[in-house]
Amino acid sequence: MFPEYSHIRNGVNTLGPMCRYAADIRPMLKVLAGDNLSLPEEAPLNISNLNVHYLHQLDDPMVSPVDKEIIGAINKTIKYLGERGAHIYKLDTERKFADMKNTFQIWSAAMHDPDHRLFIDFLTDGKRQEMNPYWELFKCALKLQKKYTASVMMFALSEELGLWRANIDANKEMWQRIKADFHQLLGPNGVLIAPTMPESAMKHNESLSKFSSFQFTSLFSALNVAVTNVPMGLDRKSMPIGIQVIATAKNDNLSIQVAEALEGHFGGWVPPCEIKL
Repeated sequence: MFPEYSHIRNGVNTLGPMCRYAADIRPMLKVLAGDNLSLPEEAPLNISNLNVHYLHQLDDPMVSPVDKEIIGAINKTIKYLGERGAHIYKLDTERKFADMKNTFQIWSAAMHDPDHRLFIDFLTDGKRQEMNPYWELFKCALKLQKKYTASVMMFALSEELGLWRANIDANKEMWQRIKADFHQLLGPNGVLIAPTMPESAMKHNESLSKFSSFQFTSLFSALNVAVTNVPMGLDRKSMPIGIQVIATAKNDNLSIQVAEALEGHFGGWVPPCEIKL
């Protein structure tokens, strides 16, 4: 389980704890967040009151198609919830939420702060002139880098080159519009079931060539919603797969309740290999 609690700070979500089992989420959040977190006392989830929206793809040509087994996990989820009385709706990504596929623009608008120091300034402690980021990134490719990871250097360079600032005003307008529409759609009793990643776990450093595959996580972080990622077993390669349960900001209790229900029915986390104790 990988919950993101949406109300610890303003702006983009703060990543919450990593837990194997849904039962561990509430105590872990309370330990981490302290008085900043208020979860209602646990009560049985009335699935018949739920409005469940679902999403299979975002139709971004830059992103790998969602694996059929992850789509299958989403379909199993909505079937289970629908059979227990939930109202099921497919998210309208052709009209109402067509701009959701512009995940980089939405995420960059959410991250943009004109008064904030560049990330590369933090990396160099204000001594940007003493570091050649291109050389440092090249050292990563040669496996000679001992100070920075390739992802960190790519992030810093993209910010310094101004890739985030392109069409920033239009992107901010799009971000705010989608965020408002999405929160209105879900309301207090709605969740969205979506992929966490388009495929199962990648090999080391493979994510550098597939950075856009993080669109599902970056998108919903930018929309400032409550997210709980739910393990849904192993794929054909015996690699873990999962889905996201997304609720409105400060409605973490609902996303956790749905995650608990799914774990109870589908079994939750399973080890990807034999564990000898």
